[in-house]
Amino acid sequence: MDFLGFIITAIVLLAIGLPVAIIVMFWVTRNKTNQLQQQLDELRIQVVALAAGPAVAVKDTQNEVVDPISASGTVSSEQSPEAESTEAPPEDQWGPPPVAASSIPPAVASVTHDPGPRAKNPVDHFEDLLRRAGNAMTSYFTDGNVFVRIGLLVLFFGVAFLLKYAAENSSIPLEFRFMGAAVGGLVLLVFGWRLRLSKAIYGLLLQGGGIGVIYITIFAAFRLADLLPPSLTFVLLVFFSAFTVALAILQDSKALAIYAVLGGFLAPFLASTGSGNYIGLFSYYSVLNAAVFAVAWFRAWRSLNLLGFIFTFGVFVLWVAFDYRPEHLYPTSAFLLLFFLMYSLIGVLYALRQPEHLTGLVDGTLVFGTPVIVSGLLMVMLHDYAYGIAGASAAMGFYYIVLARYAWKHVGEEFRLLAEAMLAIGVVFATLAIPYALDGHWSSAAWALEAAGILWVSIRQNRFYAQCFAIVLQVGSGVLFFMRNIDDIGNTAWLNPAFLGGVFIALGAFISARMLYLQAPGFKLSLLHVPFYSWAMAWWLISALVQIDEYAQHQISAWLLLFGATAALLVYLDRLREWNWMPAAINAALLLPVLMLIALYSLFDNDHILVIPDLYFWIAVLGTSYWIIEKLETMTWPSWVNIAAHTGL
Repeated sequence: MDFLGFIITAIVLLAIGLPVAIIVMFWVTRNKTNQLQQQLDELRIQVVALAAGPAVAVKDTQNEVVDPISASGTVSSEQSPEAESTEAPPEDQWGPPPVAASSIPPAVASVTHDPGPRAKNPVDHFEDLLRRAGNAMTSYFTDGNVFVRIGLLVLFFGVAFLLKYAAENSSIPLEFRFMGAAVGGLVLLVFGWRLRLSKAIYGLLLQGGGIGVIYITIFAAFRLADLLPPSLTFVLLVFFSAFTVALAILQDSKALAIYAVLGGFLAPFLASTGSGNYIGLFSYYSVLNAAVFAVAWFRAWRSLNLLGFIFTFGVFVLWVAFDYRPEHLYPTSAFLLLFFLMYSLIGVLYALRQPEHLTGLVDGTLVFGTPVIVSGLLMVMLHDYAYGIAGASAAMGFYYIVLARYAWKHVGEEFRLLAEAMLAIGVVFATLAIPYALDGHWSSAAWALEAAGILWVSIRQNRFYAQCFAIVLQVGSGVLFFMRNIDDIGNTAWLNPAFLGGVFIALGAFISARMLYLQAPGFKLSLLHVPFYSWAMAWWLISALVQIDEYAQHQISAWLLLFGATAALLVYLDRLREWNWMPAAINAALLLPVLMLIALYSLFDNDHILVIPDLYFWIAVLGTSYWIIEKLETMTWPSWVNIAAHTGL
């Protein structure tokens, strides 16, 4: 009864499917006929418009107006004697007869007088997109041998359901059923390979069908019949994936790669038992995506990349929405990270493998779609973990910034668009990490670092208004933090919002000052490096002094350490690292006056200066001061400065 039911079901499906296929073919043929008729009508209108061009009055020697240029391309004898022998071509050779300009419809006349491009109606644009999508969907059934293509699809789905039926209902030994299906796929593959030279399209279709049958046979033998162990299944899938990639690249056949990979992605659905083995499913998809990645290494086949992208993340999103549990976090995150790395790099490879006239072309779907989908999945999976989303956002931001730097530095100016896209993504995710990671009471200070990043990007891209925005944002974040959180010193020295926020603001201002200083003299905002440097040092010193005043037992020792270490670091950067930054050198030279002020305070507070433990710090900072003065002797400033420094010490 089961076999009889299967036969009846097959007959019913054929009875329904054949009329549907005929209707679809009729509809496609009618659409193509209508499109050809529309193109023919447009060509006729253009010919009429060109033939009835603007009338040009030509005067003869007796000031008589002669006929304008006729539709046949001849002129009057007074204008061109050579034209007397020119005969107009027959009417049926060139199309409809010439029409007077007055008889041209207004729409045609407007085309003649305004040949420039016109804005497309949004409705027409949408209809054009629908038409292109429909053509793409139906091209498989209309290009080449239609019956071969439909037959291969019927064969593929038939083998899938046959394997599922055979695994449950058949008296033939299970091994022979699956071996027969695999042999059938190999026969198709070999036969298609032999026809690759004489009938290339037909041979490629047979190869794709054979590979698809082999894919689904291996997967069904593993999932439905338990004939193959997981390790052997994985090895076989890897082998046939690599084999498919090799065939597609050797024959330069995008269609073969798409057909084989499509069969591979459909196999789990067609042979599914509902067991919920997500590790086996995503391991299998990892192999298929490795094949897609290998093809992307050699060819810029966007349709293949999009096919893998849609199937992989579509299935992943559905699984997370319906079957994900918190205990699945670690294996699921590992698979998601693998897919993220694959498709983010495939977007880079697509730009690298473009032909010469399209070098650097960016696939926006992969470049921007991959981080958006992955970040959304991570937010669902990590929302119960403290700092989970913040850490993931920061890691993605760092990853994309590294990619952008590589693209900018190593692959050339033609990849500027790709680098800018990666950099923008990195900045966005670094921005998102801040509110997720930091307490709202002092997260405003972190925007100073973000403003420094925006300033760097805008300087690289020569965006003046973006530079102004970054500067305003940085100053505003400092003012806001000072008004709200400067006294939030917490219960722990140094590890509290007041100090960490001040360090963020100081670091952002210091980076911005350095970037502004390094610009060419004609740079509009270059003079702002001095105010920004002063802003940075003020935030650093005030933040540290507040902590010393609140928590340090020996304030003078802490002051000596703070000012001495700061001046030594500035001299190291300016002299030894050859920054040649005058504000840093001047700031370091001010160490000696600051030491004099500290000495006066100690004298009034302790009756003398050399108290323990301040004595040890005085010895160290005076030695550091001498080293600083010696390094600053090479500065191009008045000689009396060096003399005063030595004398004062």
